[in-house]
Amino acid sequence: SAILMIWVDDYEALDPALRKQRMKLRKQIGRLVLERKDQFPHWAVPPLGINFDPQFFRRLRRGGLHGPLWQHMRGPVDAGADEPGPQAGGFVESPGSL
Repeated sequence: SAILMIWVDDYEALDPALRKQRMKLRKQIGRLVLERKDQFPHWAVPPLGINFDPQFFRRLRRGGLHGPLWQHMRGPVDAGADEPGPQAGGFVESPGSL
């Protein structure tokens, strides 16, 4: 699993040329990640809405879960399994069912 963040550096506020260059790079990275998101189902990219739902995370917190909530989205995963599954407790319910 991976969590990817798209950020803005403080130096960009001081240098318009740097800001423009980095904005272009961030947009390119965002497009590339969106194009390939199905190849990496365990990635979480909050700014692009990939495996991130603020309402679902709020419900997880209310349910007593803490820490990096993206780890709870698929439930426990058997280290030897090819795919996540219902091992040791099963999948977390989908956002609509909580």
